[in-house]
Amino acid sequence: MKRIILLLFAFIMQINIAQSIFPTDGENVGIGTLSPISKLTLNGSLTLNGGLTNTSLRPSVSASILVNGEIRGYSYSGNGADDGFLRLSAGGGTNSIKTFIDLSGYSTVPDMMGNIVFGTFGNERMRITSNGNIGIGTNNPEGLIDMKKTSTNAGGQAVLNLIGSTWAGDGASLVLNQLWNDRYYKTIIDNNGSNYGQTGSGLKIQTSYWNGSDVSKITALSLTPSGNLGIGKINPVNKLDVNGTIHSKEVKVDMTGWSDFVFKKEYTLPTLEEVEKQINEKGHLSNIPSEEEVLKNGINLGEMNAKLLQKIEELTLYVIEMKKQNDTMKKENESFKNKQKVLEKRIQKIENK
Repeated sequence: MKRIILLLFAFIMQINIAQSIFPTDGENVGIGTLSPISKLTLNGSLTLNGGLTNTSLRPSVSASILVNGEIRGYSYSGNGADDGFLRLSAGGGTNSIKTFIDLSGYSTVPDMMGNIVFGTFGNERMRITSNGNIGIGTNNPEGLIDMKKTSTNAGGQAVLNLIGSTWAGDGASLVLNQLWNDRYYKTIIDNNGSNYGQTGSGLKIQTSYWNGSDVSKITALSLTPSGNLGIGKINPVNKLDVNGTIHSKEVKVDMTGWSDFVFKKEYTLPTLEEVEKQINEKGHLSNIPSEEEVLKNGINLGEMNAKLLQKIEELTLYVIEMKKQNDTMKKENESFKNKQKVLEKRIQKIENK
């Protein structure tokens, strides 16, 4: 009787297995499906208490695992359906050179709960935390994107490298906006780049605003490839070009000479007659640019201060000379007055006789 029961049980199990596993002539095996499309096709869930590994030294690129659903790491000792930990990794031999992606649900490990971690060469490279912050080079990002360079070598590796397309004039841009849904008020840091030996237009910082009918852009700052900086000017031709007012507590200009040569004995001071002639003929002082020249070319602050000082020192010499002449005239006038008084006394004596 027992033998009959065992045979019956084995027959039923064989029927059940046969209804679930369907081999084909192409050597594909299906579990829960009549039409397996790969060596093993599973129509349902698969639970692994261990790991899924590959023993091939270099598997074919065409080899793959196709999943129409989700791959889940689940912890039976957790508190809910989202508990558990899942790692997708490649490598991990004796040298532990591994590339991996870690997905964590609820976890008692504080720095892993709800995080996604990406790693290469066995080290963490990037992390997305449960609150949505992204950390590159740090496992504790304090902002939406937090990047830190941890390397201590002396190389010039960039922390952030933005590159546009390969087309000329199509460089990378960084857009800063206060409101996520506001496309009108924003700051754009733009580099039109270069292409195939062509020099780009450098770096530009633009601001934009809504003028009532359209979005207006203003280039607030422009830096050319040659190092010229423009503030309010798109194409600066000097190391610093400012289209507007500069307010500064102090401006220092380096000079190669000064105007104290006016006070040297060998300096020939123009006569006032010569100055008057220059004014009448030219309409401006000698060695001073005319109004037309200033409006066209501007002025060099250091050079102009030196020229103005030259005129001030010349005026000082004129004043000193006039003071000498005035003192002489005062003495002569005083002498004349004294002589006049003597004459008046003599006349008075004659009249009194």
